[in-house]
Amino acid sequence: MSLFILGILLAVFLTFVAIGLNTYRVNWGHRWLNCATGWVYLFCYTYHRLSRNQLQLPETGPAILAANHVSGLDPLLMMCISPRPVRFLIAREVYDRFWLNWIVKAMGAIPVDRAGRPEKALRQAIVALQKGEVIGIFPHGKIITANDNRENIKSGAIRLAQLSECAIYPIHFYGMKFEGSEFLSLLFRAKAKAVFHEPISGGSTQTEHAQSDLIRKMNSA
Repeated sequence: MSLFILGILLAVFLTFVAIGLNTYRVNWGHRWLNCATGWVYLFCYTYHRLSRNQLQLPETGPAILAANHVSGLDPLLMMCISPRPVRFLIAREVYDRFWLNWIVKAMGAIPVDRAGRPEKALRQAIVALQKGEVIGIFPHGKIITANDNRENIKSGAIRLAQLSECAIYPIHFYGMKFEGSEFLSLLFRAKAKAVFHEPISGGSTQTEHAQSDLIRKMNSA
């Protein structure tokens, strides 16, 4: 390979890094991760035309972000709308994908072993909240399709809020193409939108209506 081609490749790489580092808005603790999230912002805001509104979170202290899950784009959207780094609860089978594991591990994602000991992930998430971190969760537990019951959600978000006395911030995502698909929704350009509902306080999650309140807000545009 000639020095000229090597020079071109180096210039392209440095340009890629510079764009990523000039675009990121949240410090994830590693320069390479900040660069990667910078490109996630460009992907979501430019290609998928995500609305520019941003979730209002306290600058410090624990928070639980809970959203509907209709596409493979949703975790990237949650990263973009949060003004702070998000530690996702993610299914073990997704966490262990060889091409994804290295980056979700660097982001501090917490694997949920749904077939084994899901309570281990719950304990890790509680520790993270006690440290003042932000947890991201999709209570439907999977990408839902048009045929799924959207009121059928897991109890993890409510349990986390109850045990940590932390507020839940319900989010509704919509506007993606090929809802119900993990990969096609990433490829086809959308007009993604995020709707933020009033937080459910930690104290409110102790009531019997907390689950239905979360379902209503996550499913409402």
